[in-house]
Amino acid sequence: MISRRCLMAALAATPALARRARAATWPERPVRILIPFAPGGAADTLARILSESFKEEANGQPLVVENRPGAGGTLAAASTAQAAGDGHTLLMGDIGANAVAGALFPTLPYAIDKAFVHVIHLANLPMAMIAHPSVGGGTLQGLIAAAREKPGGLNYASAGPGGASHLMMELFNRLAGVQIQHIPYRGGGPVLQAVLTNEVQVAFSTVSTTRPFIESGGVRAIGVGGRNVVPMLPTVRPVAETVAGFEAETWHGIHAPAAVPPDVAAQINRVFNALLRRPEVLARMEQQSAIAVGGSSDAYAAFVRGEIDKWSRVVRDAGIRMTN
Repeated sequence: MISRRCLMAALAATPALARRARAATWPERPVRILIPFAPGGAADTLARILSESFKEEANGQPLVVENRPGAGGTLAAASTAQAAGDGHTLLMGDIGANAVAGALFPTLPYAIDKAFVHVIHLANLPMAMIAHPSVGGGTLQGLIAAAREKPGGLNYASAGPGGASHLMMELFNRLAGVQIQHIPYRGGGPVLQAVLTNEVQVAFSTVSTTRPFIESGGVRAIGVGGRNVVPMLPTVRPVAETVAGFEAETWHGIHAPAAVPPDVAAQINRVFNALLRRPEVLARMEQQSAIAVGGSSDAYAAFVRGEIDKWSRVVRDAGIRMTN
């Protein structure tokens, strides 16, 4: 006869066993990852790199890349936030939809600080501060001196109002004590062309985009946005060595709807950490100048909270507002 004590112990263990079984079977079907941008960009490329090896780590199930561009990334974010909490719809999160949008837009269809489980920090994409070779002797110190000598006399390009390249230059303006004027363009290609032709004098752009033009001498890399030198541009020093407190990189991570249970989120984290250890994934990411990060959900959640605080201050200080 089963004793009452044994029966109670078995009943108490049942929910934990169910949770472990549920997590072990994730994914049970193909997983959708929504990309807030059109095909061909950094986020799309990263997702497709991960999708190539996903089956090997995820019960043989595929990772289906679905592009959902529009509204500064918030369309894809809203769709993910409203998806079922079973872990089969994920978001390729970024600085826009998951850190800046709450300060930029008067209303959002999701609560930026509550709508998601921040599952894992996938990668950082280093940013280069590029300038036309004729400006400031091709150095960051020279650019700052020229900007201080003639406030408002220099222009910078961004890939669009409210985007990362806009906010990074506004942060630079504030910390460096300069007034370089904003000229928005439609996308990263026109930004690069504007610096190449000296239509504007300076901009932030991803290392992956600018490296061929840096190597050809068409533009000069006068700093990198992160706190460390990046392997792709080993002779270019961090902006922070000249402008104290400056740090700016674009980043991507996996976000799930807030309704996803912790045990399933932990399994998603394990799968993507395993992908970031695979040599073929790391090699492809290196080709795209992406630096793998990985780690725990708690670490990524803390990182995202810091990004929300940091870029919200930049938006407020610069008086940047977008309409829905």
